[in-house]
Amino acid sequence: MRAVVQDRYGPPEVLRIEEVERPVPGDGEVLIHVRAATVSQTDTHIRGAHPALWRLVAG
Repeated sequence: MRAVVQDRYGPPEVLRIEEVERPVPGDGEVLIHVRAATVSQTDTHIRGAHPALWRLVAG
């Protein structure tokens, strides 16, 4: 399956689309097919590793 992968913090260029193995759900779990998702301003701050905002989001 295709997935957006991020393995480090940084600008949008750290995101890439890759083929990854489909996860296998365990007992009591389900696999959900996501057709669309949004990206918010908070997501961009987390991707960029802005520490002050990360503390607010992570608690």
